[in-house]
Amino acid sequence: MDNSGASIVIQERRTADGLDSYIPVILRDGAIYDLHLERYFLDLPLNGSRSRHSLRAHGYDVLVWVRFLASARGKSVWQADADDVGAYQRGDEVGFQPGLSAPSGVKTMRSMALSPSNSATRAMTSATSV
Repeated sequence: MDNSGASIVIQERRTADGLDSYIPVILRDGAIYDLHLERYFLDLPLNGSRSRHSLRAHGYDVLVWVRFLASARGKSVWQADADDVGAYQRGDEVGFQPGLSAPSGVKTMRSMALSPSNSATRAMTSATSV
């Protein structure tokens, strides 16, 4: 995955009615970062995250994780493994502070079990006791 110069940002609002307008979107260079991640965000209200504050928190937790993977590990969100989770928790990137956003970010990513066969999901589940 080539991340050189890629800008990964969050769009907090989308054009929609009601609660759906508060579902965040992760963008890379102005386009949707990943369609499966987009589906995860769209499903959050159906899975119990109905507060606009919770939706925003999920968005920023995942954004920190995705940026860490791209900048420090050169990986996409679905290529992560147990070593990446450990590096994230320790803050193995210059300027990244463990303990501030890592625990909540890892909890969010653990809940992203879109596919039980996803090695990243299995790695995160077995590597964390959060």
